[in-house]
Amino acid sequence: MNDKKILIIEEEAIIALEIRNKLEDCFGYRLFAMARSGWQAIKIAKEFRPDLLLSEIILPGELDGISTVEKIREILYVPVIFITSNEYLKADKRVQALKPIAVLGKPFDEQHLLNAVKDAFSVCK
Repeated sequence: MNDKKILIIEEEAIIALEIRNKLEDCFGYRLFAMARSGWQAIKIAKEFRPDLLLSEIILPGELDGISTVEKIREILYVPVIFITSNEYLKADKRVQALKPIAVLGKPFDEQHLLNAVKDAFSVCK
């Protein structure tokens, strides 16, 4: 079992579960938390203290994924992998300012996701 903690921030439960299942199957990660909104993610991050954020950029409510990561990083620094269905957001200045490990388009390629997670944890050793 891998003891790294991952917080998945994704409005669509089916996508969040797909990500979790891929990471469980390929890397043996077992410590996950999931949030469907920015405020929920911030609350969970305070208690869960994740080692990695996997966040959709477009979230329901007043906080998008970018603002959510900014607020979480006020509490603790944690690397992020962004996921988005909007290709234009990949080059957004706010996204790039957060220095994400990767910005993956939806639908994302499984191998790109796995490589990004591997990169995140190799950078953070």
